[in-house]
Amino acid sequence: MARGDQVYAYREVMGIPYEHHGIDCGDGTIIHYGKTPDAAIRRTSSATFARGGSIYIKPQSTAFIADIVVARAESRLAERQYDLFFNNCEHLANWCKTGRSECLQL
Repeated sequence: MARGDQVYAYREVMGIPYEHHGIDCGDGTIIHYGKTPDAAIRRTSSATFARGGSIYIKPQSTAFIADIVVARAESRLAERQYDLFFNNCEHLANWCKTGRSECLQL
């Protein structure tokens, strides 16, 4: 993993696996949408993001350079606009990386 990578870790909700996405800051932290307790975008350690699992890199065919990706993620820190269908962790990470706010899992 490297600064500016879009990353994900597998999580489960009601026994159904999904990919939880974030942006690698290159310093051992990842910016992502946390669902609890306040559903805010935050910077956490890679270990906290992974929750004991593996972290994978999401390849993108087009992307901003790493410094822009991280700056875009940092610009949204503390945002509390989580919406499962329209503004979730994958929407955030794709927007930071490519400029497109989309979620392919939905």
